[in-house]
Amino acid sequence: MTKVLIGQVRFVPALALALILLAGVLTPGYSSLSQHISELGILPGWPGFAMRSGAIFAGTSVALFGLGLIVHRPHRMVFTGLAAFVFGASYASGGVFPMGDARHGLWGLVIFYLLIPGFFAAEAPAALRSRLVVNVSLFAALLTLLYMWFLLSGLEPQEIRGLTARIAVLVIFGWHGFAGYVLNVQQSGQAGQNP
Repeated sequence: MTKVLIGQVRFVPALALALILLAGVLTPGYSSLSQHISELGILPGWPGFAMRSGAIFAGTSVALFGLGLIVHRPHRMVFTGLAAFVFGASYASGGVFPMGDARHGLWGLVIFYLLIPGFFAAEAPAALRSRLVVNVSLFAALLTLLYMWFLLSGLEPQEIRGLTARIAVLVIFGWHGFAGYVLNVQQSGQAGQNP
């Protein structure tokens, strides 16, 4: 069961985000370059539905990944799992509650995404802690921290805030796909060693 909880994060967020990105490109009057993703969610019709359902699916996928890490045997990753669960639940709330509502992102708990790759680099079992896995995880943590700093400090240029948000989302969810792949390869290797 943990293999499913962990492995699904390789595909579900990517499909959900592809739907959201496609909706942004195909919506007349909406600029994927200058408007945040959440702004799609307040639009009527299919663009709003695509954003809301995509956020719910992507967030739920990451929350399930987090649960998988918490119960994963023999190497539980509790800090990574808890951070992923909180981030996933808060991201999914962005599809339930509209932009401007404090529950959109669960009162800012969406910021937990900053911790996940760093926790993963620290908690990964020795068999997984290759230089590549650690560097990719730490680089993802650094990029998402820089994005959040630009966003919160007001340094993010208004005319490209949609582009920077999309790049950040690709890094965040792309890293989750990478982590799901790494963990599933490790689980498959362990299963192959057991008679």
